Parts: sequence; structure tokens; C-alpha cells
Amino acid sequence: MFFDVPAAQRHYQTIHQRHVSGLLPGGSTSLRTLMQHQSAHRVVWSSIISRRLIDQLALQFLPIQNHEDAPYMFALYLQARNIYCTSQSYYYKRFMLTSLSQSTRDFSYVKNYFIARESSEQFLRDRQLPVDAALLDSYYQTVMHSCLAQMRKNHMVIPTDWQPQVNQLVRNVLQHSARLKLMWYCPTIYSGLQACREQLGRYSARR
Repeated sequence: MFFDVPAAQRHYQTIHQRHVSGLLPGGSTSLRTLMQHQSAHRVVWSSIISRRLIDQLALQFLPIQNHEDAPYMFALYLQARNIYCTSQSYYYKRFMLTSLSQSTRDFSYVKNYFIARESSEQFLRDRQLPVDAALLDSYYQTVMHSCLAQMRKNHMVIPTDWQPQVNQLVRNVLQHSARLKLMWYCPTIYSGLQACREQLGRYSARR
């Protein structure tokens, strides 16, 4: 991945790399294995997907701006006959700060997480599969973390009717992450530490 800046200023980073290689059967067991190894990507562009599987499931993308890939990929992981993974990198991704996915600064970013998750829950119900909260928490963990970060970073105003759901989301996330507790309760200190980390990372890359 590289930011959309002149070539001389680019710093390439390895992202969305899978740490599992080989053939796996589709289903929740393999999805859990991929999540344990930080390899269950939630974006469609990270994978080559069987057209037959897409047609079979007749999936539609949600009409939302953020997180619309996540329920789509969730369904594919569960319903695929086989999943082949590789840790090799085959492409460059240009990261644009002006993209739609990066430009949302209001509560719709968080609201869309709840819409995406509900879509995955409905998918399980429709196929008479157990609605496994632990599986969904693990799958949406990165999105949940991102929601908290965006709320703090952009000082989002939480609509009154959404506050109970958001409070539950905050409790779920903070009980498992000391780093996010620091971000949530001490955002100034957290931002300073993040800035130091980025500077050290750039220095190490130049070395």
C-alpha cells in the first residue's frame, strides 16, 4: 500500500497480507482459523471470487458508504466450498485520503457498522445457521475498533436513539483492549504516542 503522493515521497507498507497458506474448506471453522491469524479480510478487492458462488448466493451489496464489503465477504466465507489462501503479495494498493470511505466524518460511519452487522446476522437466520455473537464480534472486531477511533477523532455527536447501542459497542470493545481504553479515555496522550510511533517507523524504514 502507498499513499497517493509523488513517487519520491512514497513509503510502501504491507497490508491485508494473509498469514495462512493453502486450501481450506468453507465454513465457520475455517473463518475462525483465518481470524485467529489475522487473515479474514473483509474487502472484496483482496480476493478472487468464484462467479458461480456469487450467482448461487445472489448477494447484493448494502446501499451504504462504509463497511458494505464486510457482510458480503462474511457470506462468501461461510458458503464457499473451498477457500485458497496465500501469503504472497500480488498488487499495489493506492490509498487516497479523499476517497469516499475515508471522507465520512459523521455518525453514518458508526451507523453503517450496525447495518452491516445486522445484515450478517440476517444472513445466518435466513440459512437457519446459529447466530453466533462471538463469531460476529471476532469478524467485525476491526470495524468495531475503527468506529471508536472515528468517534473520538471526529468528535461525533451520537443521536439519542442510537446511544444504547453505541454504549454497548464501547463496552464490548474496551473490555478486550487496553490500547483502545487509552484512546477512549485519554485521547491526547494516545495521539501523541501514535505520532511518535509513526515517526519512529519512518526513521526505521529509511535506515
